[in-house]
Parts: sequence; C-alpha cells; structure tokens
Amino acid sequence: MTSLLSVDRMRIGAKPDFIAVQDVSFDLAPGEILALVGESGSGKTATARAVIGLLPPGLAMLGGSVTFDGTALHPGNLRPLRGPGIGMVFQEPMTSLNPALPIGVQMAEGLALHTKLRAAEITSACQAMLARVGIADPAACLRAFPHEFSGGMRQRIMLASVMLLRPKLLIADEPTTALDTLTQAEVLDLMVALTREQGSAVLLITHTSAWSRAMPTAPW
Repeated sequence: MTSLLSVDRMRIGAKPDFIAVQDVSFDLAPGEILALVGESGSGKTATARAVIGLLPPGLAMLGGSVTFDGTALHPGNLRPLRGPGIGMVFQEPMTSLNPALPIGVQMAEGLALHTKLRAAEITSACQAMLARVGIADPAACLRAFPHEFSGGMRQRIMLASVMLLRPKLLIADEPTTALDTLTQAEVLDLMVALTREQGSAVLLITHTSAWSRAMPTAPW
C-alpha cells in the first residue's frame, strides 16, 4: 500500500554535536494507526513535531527526509498542509487554546483560512462537531473560554477543532496524559471513532504500550 507519511533516517539535534533523534524511519499508510512508544526524553515528541515543522527553538532536523502524500516536506510548503493535510492534538490543550479568546473564535480560524465557507456555515459546522464530540450545549461552548471547561472537555474541544478540517493525518502527542483513567479511555475511543469516520491516519505518541496495544493497527 502507498504510504501517506514516510519518514526516512530522520536526525534531529542542535549543532554542532547534540543529537536528540538518530536515524528514525517509518511509513504510515492512509487510514492506519501507528504508535511511537518510548519513555520520556526518547525523542517521540521531537519526531512528531519535526514532521509538521514545529520543533522548539534550538532544535532542527539535521538529516533525513519526510514525505507526505507524495510530496517532500520542507518549511516552504508546510503551512498550507497544517490543518487540512496534517492536524495535531497536543498533550495539554491549554497550550494550544488561547485563554483570551472564546472557543468559537479559535475553532473558526482554521475553516476561515482553509475553506470558502461563510460565517454562518462555519458556526454551524463548529456546533455540529462539538455535538459530535459530546459537548452538551455547542452554542454556549462557542461563547465560552477555555478555562471554563475541565481537562477532558478541553481535549474534546481541541479534537473537534482539529477534525473540523478533516485532516488526512492526525498526530496525537500524548493526548490523554493529563486526564484521569476513565477520561483517557473516553477521549481515545472518540479519537478512533472520528478518524475512522473521516478515514484519517493517526500517528500516536505515547509513553505507555498499554494504550498502543489497545488501538487498532490495520487500515480501516
């Protein structure tokens, strides 16, 4: 099967001699789930961030290549791919959600940038996706601010924001670490259901093999 994402001999570090990730290679097919499992500090998150071009200051991809949907990725072509091509859910949604802006403003941004939907259509799409992820009052949610929700609800909102654009690939970086065990299972089940509905591939970053064993690994 043709790869959706191909990482070949990726090296990440800081010149002149610090190497954080050494010669990582893997392939991910459309609709497939792949888990990168390892202890803290092993380079999992750096690998995922390098794919989407979001490495922190001081780190850089020093070698290797990343190919997505047949195109070699580089800084110049990543921006239009973020959202409709590759979406990312981070470990703690409060690092992704702006505490000063209502949920509705933040959810609408991606649709406004990447689609030709009108304002009313964007609002309707946001409400529908919030309802899909289990938000009881989507209209009120759009008016609310991130701090008004629990960690589990914020992660549902973040997942809704990312999946609104129907990405071909979802990168989920430890998406349940900050949640209690029951909420972890609920969020993972929801993530699997949404990606299955949309046919998205998933790159799951986790430090525990228990979650990776519970996830389906074959294409849908």
